[in-house]
Amino acid sequence: MTGKISSYRRLISAVFLGLSMSLVSGQAISNEEFDFDAEPVYTVKTIPNFANVCQQYVEKKLGLIVGQNFKPNGDDFWIQVGEGIINGPVGGKDYVTARMNAYEKALLDSKRNILQEMKVEVGREVAYKTLPAEQKQGLKQSASPEEQKKITLYEGKRDLQSAWNKSLELLNRELDAELEKTEPAKAEPAPKTLEEAAEKQLRLFGERFSDKINIAARSRLSGIRRMFVFDSSPKGTDKGKICVAVVYSDKTRKVANAMFTQNSSLLPPAQPGAPLAAQIPNDDTNEGRNALVNTMGVDMRVDENGNYWLISYAHAAPAIANNAKARQIAAQSAHARALGGLRTFMAEEAVMDTMAQFDESSDQFAGGGDDQFFSKYESFIESKSKSMDISGAIKGSTFGLFHPTTENELIGVYVKWSPVSMEGAKKQYKKMNTVPTTSTGQSASSSSTGDSGAVSAPKPKVGYQGGAAGGVTPNTY
Repeated sequence: MTGKISSYRRLISAVFLGLSMSLVSGQAISNEEFDFDAEPVYTVKTIPNFANVCQQYVEKKLGLIVGQNFKPNGDDFWIQVGEGIINGPVGGKDYVTARMNAYEKALLDSKRNILQEMKVEVGREVAYKTLPAEQKQGLKQSASPEEQKKITLYEGKRDLQSAWNKSLELLNRELDAELEKTEPAKAEPAPKTLEEAAEKQLRLFGERFSDKINIAARSRLSGIRRMFVFDSSPKGTDKGKICVAVVYSDKTRKVANAMFTQNSSLLPPAQPGAPLAAQIPNDDTNEGRNALVNTMGVDMRVDENGNYWLISYAHAAPAIANNAKARQIAAQSAHARALGGLRTFMAEEAVMDTMAQFDESSDQFAGGGDDQFFSKYESFIESKSKSMDISGAIKGSTFGLFHPTTENELIGVYVKWSPVSMEGAKKQYKKMNTVPTTSTGQSASSSSTGDSGAVSAPKPKVGYQGGAAGGVTPNTY
């Protein structure tokens, strides 16, 4: 422990400083019994802007809970929430990119919670011990080599006594006036010898406490989709945050499996819903644009024909404002991220690892105490989806918007997928890659191919709050 190693450093400092003070305070001890039924006497305030709005949406708006829920027919479905910090000032140059990153972090955070609620490995080591009084010889032995040299110097030179006494006298004269100002506090007499100074540095008693927790989980995840997103970036805060509520069920997993295997027969039955166009925010209306600003990730809907649709939304920011090429690149970047969202929905291998450690040491010396605290938290969450085919992912509308309060340029794209578009794409792919029959009657099929998929002006630092929900009816989960 650093306190023990530096014991002789404190000893030598005490020798030259020559004085320590102690204040005696008293505290009245009540003999009255505690009234456990008494009303609270303190007012406890909440931390502003701390609450997770997505959890409030689930509980207060939908009347559901975070965790396992049940439909009227008895089928269960699960809801989880996550949160990510927007690492950048509201309205800053990279605000739009930071928002999209924060959404992905929030999504990973929700998946961390899913892993932990399914199956988690937890290890813990907790230790507590008390330490006895420290002997003078032990104090010497614990000193560093440099301090050992100083100790030898003080112990081996007799003529230091005169210099020692003179230094004490000078310090005492200077401090006498100061002591008068501290009444009724009483000053302890300065140590007269090295031995006496050492006595003051000896540990009378001590204790050590340690708590170390390791948490790990790993699982395949599929069919996890976003149902609500909220951006909370109040004015005056250093960084905003984005929360997400996700839902998953047997139905969402079956849709993911059908997409993964490209087999429509795996899809569960569904009741017809509204036309798909009516279920996607319309950027021709102010209401639609407000929704699109906050719509990120994969949504799931059912159209009027009972067909399932996955819609994956993503945002990107142009590197240069009011620049056509920069906007085009941003749209392509958003398209790549939207396709990535569909791939993750299909299936992913997720792993998490967390370590939390809390250490405490406390020592009591004749001249006072030494309390030290140490805590550490490390967390890791990773999602991997290996490369594989996605058939029928149709690029939908590309929209360009100005953020409603910061005026940042926001380029968005959404990608649509359904079993209908999948089957159509498979047929089209087969036709495209079939070589026409030659006059000799020979034919061949080609091998499959694949596609891989300056600074703007500063923005005002203004607050922002906004959210968007999607697919929150039981028909879509």
